[in-house]
Amino acid sequence: MSLRIGLIVGSLNRGGAERQLMHWLSILIDEGHTPIVYSFYQNEFYEPAIKDLGVELRYVGQGKVQRIKNLLVYSRRDKLDIIQAVHFYTSAYSGIVGKILNIRSFGSFRSNVYNDIDDTPLAWTCLKLPDCFIINSKEGYDTLTKKMGFSESRVFYLPNATKLDVPTCEFKNDPPVVLFLGRIVREKNIGRFFEIMKKVHEIIPSTKFKIAIVGNGNLLESAKSLANNTGLPDGMIIFKGEVSDVSAEYRAADVYVLTSDMEGTPNTVLEAMAHGLPVVTTDVNGIGSLIPDSAALIHDPDDEDGMSGSIIEVLEDRGKRLSLGSSGHKWVNENHSIEHVKHTLIGIYNSVLEK
Repeated sequence: MSLRIGLIVGSLNRGGAERQLMHWLSILIDEGHTPIVYSFYQNEFYEPAIKDLGVELRYVGQGKVQRIKNLLVYSRRDKLDIIQAVHFYTSAYSGIVGKILNIRSFGSFRSNVYNDIDDTPLAWTCLKLPDCFIINSKEGYDTLTKKMGFSESRVFYLPNATKLDVPTCEFKNDPPVVLFLGRIVREKNIGRFFEIMKKVHEIIPSTKFKIAIVGNGNLLESAKSLANNTGLPDGMIIFKGEVSDVSAEYRAADVYVLTSDMEGTPNTVLEAMAHGLPVVTTDVNGIGSLIPDSAALIHDPDDEDGMSGSIIEVLEDRGKRLSLGSSGHKWVNENHSIEHVKHTLIGIYNSVLEK
């Protein structure tokens, strides 16, 4: 059966949820379904890519009342079978449309459950109104079902997908490169990253390495100021800003470091692994229970000594780079391929529609 699925997005700028949306759209089209995107804003980063896929993109306007009115008009006209939120704060809209038009509705969690709730005004509407939820972390799934009393029939775990047909690292850099890649915002805690790299340099002052910072965000200027005050040698830290070829940045690195306080399942960790790049990361939102020790070096967020030690181990031992990169590559192929996510997503839709 061919389905018509509406996806409500609060943003189409560069971000993890938006990257997953692009994977979902490709999956749905490949499976013969018709996705339609309803966006709160216009002229954002992913608009051209969505239109290139041949997907209808509808702007639903500013203001809660106007958005609800437009969503109801468009959803009725588009004869949807399913309405789905892409961000948590759009879940209430999905639930309202679903109840009024009598179609199945999905809410969404893209980060730690409690943080999503704390950051969203009138979060109770996002929790109560949708029929079901899709969540991208197992820890979040357990929070909803075991701590908050949600029925398992309402909550579905959908792992993030990542492209696997990408070149892998060759580790030919001299000196080696430590990569920080992502939005430079509060949740990513780039201050912790600089403190860790300062420790690395203090422990192995004679070892030469470079630090590449790739990405943009509202704390970019603050990050540059922090970098200037780390005491690291001039020229060691390079700010590259937004880049068009992110894959090239992974391939040009020797270790990827994530120091976040808040994530769902980080896309950048999966992407690094897909390139065979070793990963050193904080155990944010249950990453440690998801990724085996053989596939990444994972530490408590406050364990800066442990993270600096792991980075040193990877920088100084090319064999460690190769083995860790290979193990991560194997694990992400088995658990986060487009094919794996396709079967899971379509299975979720079929399960809910059969009820």
